[in-house]
Amino acid sequence: MNKKQKKNEVTEEFVVRDFIDNDKISQALFCAICRDVFMDPIRIPCGHTYCQKCLSLWMKSKSNCPECRANIIKKFIHKDFIIQSIIEEKHKVFCTNRKNGCTKILTVTEFNTHIKECKFNLDRLPEYLRNCIKSDDLCSNVINDPADVTVYPPLRMRLYLNNHNANFQEQNLKNKLIVNDTEIIFSDEEYIF
Repeated sequence: MNKKQKKNEVTEEFVVRDFIDNDKISQALFCAICRDVFMDPIRIPCGHTYCQKCLSLWMKSKSNCPECRANIIKKFIHKDFIIQSIIEEKHKVFCTNRKNGCTKILTVTEFNTHIKECKFNLDRLPEYLRNCIKSDDLCSNVINDPADVTVYPPLRMRLYLNNHNANFQEQNLKNKLIVNDTEIIFSDEEYIF
């Protein structure tokens, strides 16, 4: 699936937009510079449209249109509201935190606000918890102070699974042990064969 990577003005890191219907999006809605669906589309005097950031980067070293090579006069560059509204109205995106458990499907406008506030956004975690969620094992911060993590759904789920798995394994060991196809059942201190 084709994904969108552009700098997010708030976080200053690349944002991936995952459109739910990417294969149905018209090629007229793709930027010729980044080759992905427009983000903040702007139109230049010759009629071509580009992502605002793509064109800004382009114009740091060039002053002509990337497609037809016509000179670009900055005062005639304007936001392309028609293209933006087509993208807004017709195409939805998944939240980028989908892999962490978020199930939201959003418009492009909702997307920008949602990612800053999404409960599944790992960037919202305190630093010590951010490192914990990336490791295979839960760190002592999460295990020892679960109240601190219950507001973060990805950690809450991992903590639950961690505790559930530990309880399940302990219960399994207490109840039954199979040795050489012979079932041994533990009942407190006596062994029943």
